[in-house]
Amino acid sequence: MISGDLDNDLLVLLNDVARHIRTFADSEAQSLASRGAVAILARLEWQPDVSQNELAAFAEVTATTIARLIDRLEELGLVERCHDPADRRIWRLRVTPAATSLTHEIDDFRARLDSALTEGSRRPC
Repeated sequence: MISGDLDNDLLVLLNDVARHIRTFADSEAQSLASRGAVAILARLEWQPDVSQNELAAFAEVTATTIARLIDRLEELGLVERCHDPADRRIWRLRVTPAATSLTHEIDDFRARLDSALTEGSRRPC
């Protein structure tokens, strides 16, 4: 282990955990969709009517990048853009009914991911 203070060691450990989560998620999610599409659909299911800019901030990508991802999901019929009633320049995003089966698969995937990440860490009461 690298000698140093707890903050530096904690950052290394958090980075390792994040990398392991991404690796597991990528291997498990291949049958669903891209990691970006899964993240977008999961976020929109949890928080409908988010704006494209809010979604871009959440995903830590540019507005152009999120627009391209939404374009692809919209072409597949999984997401729809709706004008904000207060400001027609803003697009609000929603998952469509056609995305229901995929969002159920994402929920199942999230349960498998949670189980894999917490395996052995849960103790009986």
